[in-house]
Amino acid sequence: MLQAMKMEGFYGMKDPCYESNLVNPEKITCQHGSPWNALNSQRIMAGDFPNKHTTLHTDDNFHRVDSVNPVHLA
Repeated sequence: MLQAMKMEGFYGMKDPCYESNLVNPEKITCQHGSPWNALNSQRIMAGDFPNKHTTLHTDDNFHRVDSVNPVHLA
């Protein structure tokens, strides 16, 4: 259960890094983003690549929704 909460980036275990609107620093004192998303989400959505040498690198970040323009909470 604890590993699942760490992978999702549960705010109750470690505060998110909110030092930047979009790309937060990677620090030991706060969470940069969800480790599960960084490892799985884009790969699952993109599917298999036809070229086996193609790689995918993602950089998941936590951010407050109202810090991204345009604010998408209409």
